[in-house]
Parts: sequence; C-alpha cells; structure tokens
Amino acid sequence: MEKISLKPTTNELVFNKKESDGSFFDAISYKEPGLKGERLGSLFVIGNIKNSSDADLSYVINLASSIAKREYYSDSSLKEDPKKAFEKSLQKTNEVLKDFLNDKNLKIDLALSAISGSNIYISRIGKFKIFLARNNDTIDILNNIELFNKDSDYAQKEFSNIISGRLYPGDKIFAYLPSRTLSVREKTIKKSLLEESDLGFKKMLSDLYESNPKFYCCGVHVVMDEVKEIPIDASNTINLPNQRHSSESILKEETIKEPRDTKEETITPEKGPLDSKTVKPNNDAESVAKEEKADYSNKKNEYDKKEEPVKSIPVSDEVDTPRLISSEVSLAKKHNAISNTASLVAKFRGFNRYNRKTKASLFVIIAGLVVTGIFSFIFFGLNDSPFNENTQIIKKTQENLKLAQAHVTQNNLKAARDLVATILVDIENINDKNGDALKAQLVEFVNGINKVSQQKPVQVADLSELWIEGETASKITAMNDGSIVAVSNNGRVIITNSGSIEEIGSSKSTPKTIFRTEDGFALFDGTSNIEVYKNSDDELKLNDLGNSVMFKDYTLYADNLYAIKGNKIVKYTDVIAGGDNETTWAEIEEDLVSIAIDGNIYGLDSNGKLITYFKGEKENEAVLSLSPNNNSHIWTEGDFPFIYLTNTQTGEVMAFDKETFELKITYSLNNGSPVKDIFISEGGIIWSLDNNNAVWKLEP
Repeated sequence: MEKISLKPTTNELVFNKKESDGSFFDAISYKEPGLKGERLGSLFVIGNIKNSSDADLSYVINLASSIAKREYYSDSSLKEDPKKAFEKSLQKTNEVLKDFLNDKNLKIDLALSAISGSNIYISRIGKFKIFLARNNDTIDILNNIELFNKDSDYAQKEFSNIISGRLYPGDKIFAYLPSRTLSVREKTIKKSLLEESDLGFKKMLSDLYESNPKFYCCGVHVVMDEVKEIPIDASNTINLPNQRHSSESILKEETIKEPRDTKEETITPEKGPLDSKTVKPNNDAESVAKEEKADYSNKKNEYDKKEEPVKSIPVSDEVDTPRLISSEVSLAKKHNAISNTASLVAKFRGFNRYNRKTKASLFVIIAGLVVTGIFSFIFFGLNDSPFNENTQIIKKTQENLKLAQAHVTQNNLKAARDLVATILVDIENINDKNGDALKAQLVEFVNGINKVSQQKPVQVADLSELWIEGETASKITAMNDGSIVAVSNNGRVIITNSGSIEEIGSSKSTPKTIFRTEDGFALFDGTSNIEVYKNSDDELKLNDLGNSVMFKDYTLYADNLYAIKGNKIVKYTDVIAGGDNETTWAEIEEDLVSIAIDGNIYGLDSNGKLITYFKGEKENEAVLSLSPNNNSHIWTEGDFPFIYLTNTQTGEVMAFDKETFELKITYSLNNGSPVKDIFISEGGIIWSLDNNNAVWKLEP
C-alpha cells in the first residue's frame, strides 16, 4: 500500500569559515544510503571551536562529526530505536572529546541533531539556536525549555540533554550557532525562513555576506517534504493526516538518570513545545546507562495524539538474575560441562525438531569449532602476540586514514597532513604484508595532497674520500661555476669541482650555514662569527658581530645579514666587508621560525603562516596548511618565482608561488639515506647532502 513519509531537504550554510579571532566553525550533514538511511534518517553536526593558544585545533569539529556519524550509523544502531542510536552517538562523542571539553583554553560550541521519519532529536554543548517556521509563525524552540537552560555550565562540559519531538510536512528549520552578525538580523532571518524557499533563504544569507565581508554564519536549513513511497520497512513509514498542526507541543527534552532510587517519578511538562529527559554525565567511558528497550514497531508516529506525562524510568547497569521456578529445576538430574553445553545448543531455534542422531552430529561439529577457536586464540589471539597487536594498530590506522580523507574533503589539509604524519610513526615497525601495503597507501595519499613530483635527484659527487677518518660533511653550497663548497664536522673547508680538490683551511667556529657571495662564500655560526672567503684573497677572514644570542634563523642579502632575534628582525649592514652595526629592521608579533629575502622579507611562523614584510611593516599573510618543525626553512632570491620550504627531516622541498602562495609542486630528495643539508641555486636547482657524504642534484 502506498504510504506517505517525511524527507528532509538540507542545506549547509557556512560563510567565513575561519574568523579573524582564531575560531573555526563548520556545519556537516550526513545521510547513509540504503537501509541505514531509511531507518535512521539524517544526522547533522554544527560546531565552533576557539583556542586561546596558537595551536590549530580546527580538526576537532571534523573529529566530532566523524565519531558521531560512525556511531549513529553503526550496524548495532540499525537494530535499535533511532533515539537510542542517537544517545549512543552522544555518549561516544563525549568520550572522545573529553580532554578537549575539559580544556580551559578551548571554547567549544557543538550541536548534534538527527531526523528520522517525523522524529527529531537534538543535543548541544554551549551556544546553539533553532528557529522553527510553521503555520505562519516562527518560534525559537530552545527558549521554551527551562530545564535545558538551567545548567549551562554542565552543558559546556559534555552532551547532557536530548530534545525530541515531531515534525510535520512543510516545517522549516534553521539551526545555527548564534553570533553578533546574525543576532542583529534576527527579524530578517525569521521572516525569510517563514516566507522563502530553501534556495531563497540561502540567497538571503549569501547577499548579506557579499554586502559585508565580516558577516559570518554557520548553520543548517532543513525543509520537511511530504514523499509518497512504497515502504521497505513498515516501522520507517509515516501516515500523515491531512490537517493543520499547531506549533505547540512538538518537542520534549529527556534525561537518562543513573540508578540511585528505583522509585518511579512522574514529570508533567508545562504547556509549550518541549518537555525533557536529561543525560547523566558518564565519567567511565565504558559504562553506558542502559534504558529499557521499547517496542519500536509499536511506536508509530501519531500526529494528533495528546501528550501524556513523561515518566522518568530508572536505568540500571546491573543484569537481573532470572528467578528460578521449581517446576523447571530437576533434582534428579546432575549437570556437568557436556550437558550444559548441550542445553545451550538446544536453545537454538529449530534444534529440537532433529532426531537424536542428527543432534549428536551437530554437537560434534560445534564442539570441533569450539576447540579450533580455542587453539586459534592460543596461537594468534594472546594479548602479547605481535600478530594481535599489529592487527589492532592496522585497524586503527585504517580508521584514521578515513578521517584524514574527510579532512581533505573539508579542505583542511593541515589536519590531514598532521594526522597522516602521526599514523606513519605508529605503523613504522610493522613490516608484514598488511603493514607494507598500508604504508604504501598512506604515502600515496600524502603525495597526492603535496603534489609530489616523480622526478628524482641524481648523485653528482661523493665526498667520502675528502675527509680523514671520523670526518663527515656537515654543510654544502654550490657555486656558479658548478664547484661545491663543503664544511666537515671538524670545521675543515674544501672546494671540489670535477674531481679537483682545494682545501681552504679550518673554521674557527662551528658553521651552521654557508652563504654564497658575489666573490666567494661566507660561513656563519648562527650567533656572532661570520667567516668570509673571497676568491681574490684566497683565505678565510673572521668578522665578529659582537652578538651573544643564538638567532632563530638568518639570511644574507646584498652583503647585509638579516636575523630573527627575539620579537625583532635585526639587520647587520655590510657584514661581508667587516660591518657589525646592528639595527632593528622590524618589530614582529608572530613567532617566526624562518625568514627569506628578495627585497621583501618573508617569514614563516610556527603555525604555518607565511607573512610578507615590506620596509619593516607586515604587508600580507597566507596559511600554508602545514605544521613547521625545527628543520623547516624557507628559501628564495630575487629572481626566483617560488618560495621554497625545505625540510631535512622529511627530505622534501615544497615550492609555493610567490604571488598567490599556492603549493605548486613538492620534490622528494630521499634516496635511502637521511638528508643532512639542502641548498637551492639559480633556476631552482636543488642540491642535497646525505649522511653517506653523497651530494645530489635535482634540476627541474
């Protein structure tokens, strides 16, 4: 028979996803295909996170949505009432986000909602609003729940309440995170929600954003449409009466209490759209309050049914012991392990219809399977078994890979890169077939994000024969004539070109870098000593800058040294000619980890921002969606079209467009030996030194 059901049409409405004050927000909707979607309906996650520290925690919203989705659409949820599945989803989300929610440096607003058939379930942490448009009226439904608003501090720490109710054909909902830019336009939003279609409402918000770039919004717009269909599952089908419905008495809010008092208690809700049931905080992640299971097939949606007082039923984690009935207990029959097993087998449906011989055969088969399972556990399932441990790690890694892929779809490349870097470390010591296949999958995934080139460097020199025993090359640079300047770990400086070797002498310090100059090169120890070699002088000359502080990073431009010193960029004028005068080039607020110069100075901060400075003032900035470390260094020169980000730890060089800061390509320098030093010369030629004293060249 043809049935009429409700289907939500959903629009995610997000404008200005990342605010200038460091907060991040997003709205995400899910609808599983097939039976799960038919039975459990749609799931919505709306969240905002603001961090008082510099760490980028925007991935927390995606983490929450992924956990909620996985739990809500799990196979076990398919067998339960959608409301029970929603409760389990909240409890699992509380468990995973516990540390974030208890962090005083974080401010989190997060709302989860599910719509299954005509039923809606809502829970929130922090600030959240829902407008409902029905029968030429628009109401703020959360303002009608006194109980929900009583304990705001408690609500900040975890999901504690579920609001549930019924929806009708033509209902329109706008669920959103409240903000100043929306609050001042509340009348306009209510009017548009009531009068406009879903596309018209979206256009209204889009016009507000285009007229005011500072306007921001994060929410979900839902329209409940009436759909005729042939039901697959009768429990999912809704018979809709053809009459108008009041905006009154549509939602109720409910709480699950832990068993302290088994006395039944009746709560009569006040007149209004909501009554309540509160979720008790679950301090033990494994302990979940269990509610008596309702008969879902009898819970048809009756739109005109009068509301009755809601009873709070205590729920116990304890399992009741069945009461023995005398007629079922045989004193003459003595039970043992075999008879108990046979009795258990007999409980299977249809077992008793077999004759005694068939039962005996089945018992032997089942006993054999049990013995096989025991031996399998002994050999493969012990807690200290490498097989079992590796399987768990691989399973966890596969789940994290899916989460990283979700980050990419949300254009959160930084979170994806950070997550994959972590899980690569987790599976580093798994060397079986499954582990190797997963590593290859992860590498392929990262290479796709980073636009890794297939081009590989070529070895051009082996410096092993240039050093005495115990000596290795530590730093290199390449000159215009193709010769290579190298410094050993003992400070010995040599120049080699096509097999010829020239020893320059020994450094009086420990050089951290080698600068090229117009007439030679200069060694710098990162603090005070700069040693200059000119082809015309044929010797190293020391210039002491008189500085006692180790610079965070430094670069040479037009014979002037620029360095990060505390919260300043300082300049030493004409150091190649012996100058040592220090001046402040710029005061900076950012935590810079590296600088490069081509007339402008570019700074990379610890959060992955690339900032342009001109004449001592910040001119521009862009987010590179990555996490720098102590081995990250940016590199450019006046005629370079790119800003290069080098990293000796990963052995990679990333090229960003100097105008748009877009990642164009990444080069991998790994050739089986860790990379020790990287230098880039004219034309973007990349030179690298590995731990085996080999020099490599990659020419794009």
